[in-house]
Amino acid sequence: MKDWITIGQLAKKTGLTARAIRFYEAKGLLKSHSRGDNDYRFYSKSEVTQAERIKNFKDFGFTLGEIAELLAQDPTLTTENLQNSLKKKLKALKADHVQAAARIQKLEALIASLNTAHKLSEPQRRIIMEELVTQAKQKIKARGVAVSGDLERNLRHELKAAESTHFTKMMELLDIIKDVADEMGTTIGPGRGPAAGSLLLYSKGFNHNYSQQFDLLPELFFHAVKPLIWVDVAYDEGPEFLNHLLKRTTLEELREAKIFIFQCPFLSVMAQVEKQVGPINYDAIPDHDTRVLSSFVKGQVEQIFLFDAPEKSIMHANSALEFWQKENEVKRAIWKQLETYKVKDAEDILNLCTLAYPIGNKIAMLEEYVNHEKLVPSAKKLPVQIQKILAKTKGLLMYREDFIRILQVYLDWSVSECNQFYSFKNGRLKEFPRAEEYEKHVPAEIRELLDTEAKSVFLKSHMVCMWWFIKRSAVMNSLYPKEYRAALKDWEDNHHSAWSDLGFIDKDFRPLALYF
Repeated sequence: MKDWITIGQLAKKTGLTARAIRFYEAKGLLKSHSRGDNDYRFYSKSEVTQAERIKNFKDFGFTLGEIAELLAQDPTLTTENLQNSLKKKLKALKADHVQAAARIQKLEALIASLNTAHKLSEPQRRIIMEELVTQAKQKIKARGVAVSGDLERNLRHELKAAESTHFTKMMELLDIIKDVADEMGTTIGPGRGPAAGSLLLYSKGFNHNYSQQFDLLPELFFHAVKPLIWVDVAYDEGPEFLNHLLKRTTLEELREAKIFIFQCPFLSVMAQVEKQVGPINYDAIPDHDTRVLSSFVKGQVEQIFLFDAPEKSIMHANSALEFWQKENEVKRAIWKQLETYKVKDAEDILNLCTLAYPIGNKIAMLEEYVNHEKLVPSAKKLPVQIQKILAKTKGLLMYREDFIRILQVYLDWSVSECNQFYSFKNGRLKEFPRAEEYEKHVPAEIRELLDTEAKSVFLKSHMVCMWWFIKRSAVMNSLYPKEYRAALKDWEDNHHSAWSDLGFIDKDFRPLALYF
């Protein structure tokens, strides 16, 4: 024990920051040798060697995923294995260099022409488009996703949608945000709203779920009325995170790019639990694992993020919230039914959470959802194509992505036009130039369905963002219920507020956003 060192001493020896060391522990790359009675980390010589290896690999250009793979294959990293790995990396870097040099030459010529204040020609626009597609494909492939023809088409659709927005600056600032998070060794949450559908954001490592896994529409993000990104950081680290960020950019640039930093209580709760039990590798746990599903199978959902709205949550007043926050027999009866309901997968849980969401006014359908294995009788009367679109929600729930796909069964409208029509139907837009086509070509029964749903249709990509939180709360509730519930209680007791920031303001009506 006399040779053990503290995290501060390890940082000094290796040149890593204490935050980076904690971050590598959370990712499973490094593990403290022991914890003292005061919960301080202690490290032995072997951990010092491991930390130095990680730092060297980072300096060589290896990603954290590649480092993890190297260490998993051969923890001792013998000279021969290390040499082979470095040779492969060198070969890849040389290939990247050749490709990058060619792209740099094209882009430099393009920049030179732009300096003359000329409008982009079609060939110039294509150069930029191809460069962005190439970069995004490479980064998505690096995340372990096969690059198919459908994926490339979706990327091009999204980039076309992004042309008229502030996406270039947004992408640049997201790189800075991720760099700051890595430097601090802190976790940032997923982008909320339609951000989860974006393949571009996924390629940046900002989205945690591959959008095509959930049948999202990538271009929908940039077709939003105001494309914005909500970045969650741990509540207690919010001000420090912003201070570090503002050394690299300005509030004006962040606002212009529609990027907002929110203090997230739940991330602080996660950190508190991991302080007690050690790092939890949530991404290594499959979505369909019993450690994720068990809380729902047992009906123990009071502590699940989003599914259960804490009574202290402050939101805009509405009847659904008032109903949901009351401890009443209806709510408990629905929870009880979950014990006999066979939860299938992440998609199933997202549907349950959407129906239970306080501001969705869908709670009356939750009981019907858990009592039907497949499509409800009313949905079986719809045309087969529409049944297929609504099959995953049993015909009881229509996401905006479903709304758009149903329109495209009957009309040759783009995603952008369908999204505008949705806004027109729910009253956000006063006019829509092609509304007559809807009346002419869409059958009356489908129009009735869409007209009804347009009033309360929910964005599926937002729920996919929420899956990041839902999954983590379910895993903690399953594996470490005592520590998890204690952390929730500590948060509420210490802050006199709720651990689930469903709204934009805390109990004192102060913004959870660090700026607007």
